[in-house]
Amino acid sequence: MVKNNSKYSLLVEDGKEVSKIPLSCYAISSIATDLTDHKDNTKYFSILSHHPSVDVRTNIAQKEKIDNETALRLAKDSSISVIRVISSNSVFKKIATIDMLEKFIKLDEEVARNIAYNISGYSECDIDKIVELLIQTESPETIYNLASNSDLPKKHLKNLSNHPDPKVAIEAKYRLENN
Repeated sequence: MVKNNSKYSLLVEDGKEVSKIPLSCYAISSIATDLTDHKDNTKYFSILSHHPSVDVRTNIAQKEKIDNETALRLAKDSSISVIRVISSNSVFKKIATIDMLEKFIKLDEEVARNIAYNISGYSECDIDKIVELLIQTESPETIYNLASNSDLPKKHLKNLSNHPDPKVAIEAKYRLENN
């Protein structure tokens, strides 16, 4: 759970007076969803990434115009929903370390599948190390996502073409023949 003492309100000006309306977590979640994913909103994404609502933080994790600090904060979130989304975020992928990915892969199979599918996007990590971590999961679904990734180096596809799961092996052979 994220501790946050912030209060969120809607200010309404009618030309004569200003009214302040407190906002519920549901209203904040809607606002987080509707905020345009633009660099002008990066500051607001950062503020909302501290919100105690997992829905709000998950919505912010989907934004591609978050800053590195916000991406790292969300990568340390206690909610698996937030982790699942941030693991595919382009900002996070540019700054993720192999230690972060290893933690994520061990934490949740859906996150491992996301990493397998997006393997080439983790620019600060050695792809061979990521592949090794993903294969260690022994999850056929995760390894299938790895085999179906068009950016996976051929040496790994060759290894996967002999995988005991026929769907993984066939997909790896297909990628080898069509890449």
